[in-house]
Amino acid sequence: MQDALKIGQLAAVLGVDPKTIRYYEELGMIRPARAANGYRLFSAGDVARLRFVRRAKRFGLTLSEVKMLLESMGTEGCSGVRSAVRRLVEEKLERIRERMQELSDLKADLEGFLQGNRTPPFTMSVEAEGCVCLEGELPHAAPNVESAEEEQPAPCPGDDAT
Repeated sequence: MQDALKIGQLAAVLGVDPKTIRYYEELGMIRPARAANGYRLFSAGDVARLRFVRRAKRFGLTLSEVKMLLESMGTEGCSGVRSAVRRLVEEKLERIRERMQELSDLKADLEGFLQGNRTPPFTMSVEAEGCVCLEGELPHAAPNVESAEEEQPAPCPGDDAT
């Protein structure tokens, strides 16, 4: 193995910590040869697999998904792996779209709440009767248009009942 790289050399080429390479080896993503002295010797194939791992992680794939793809390379070939990557990326995109919609809805709820147009999307049962703050309706003062000062909430009516 003339052109084999030791772990430090490979780490420098890939810009990763040697611990990361050992971890990927532990997961079975690569299987480097061993020199007589026990040093790991990484082939061009190992380098290519690790570059694939890095690209796949940038696409948001999990290590278990990446490992599955690496294992299928030997059985399905490149076209099978490309199809699998495409399916995984489509699934990721769908989850991202769903999450973005959830966050957009949450943002609208929070903005509406701060503007006094909506009640918070939660309620809390309270032992202290009469605290509208904890029952879902937060008192709010009318906006002060003439001043640039930050709006202060109206006092809680439940504070008088001590």
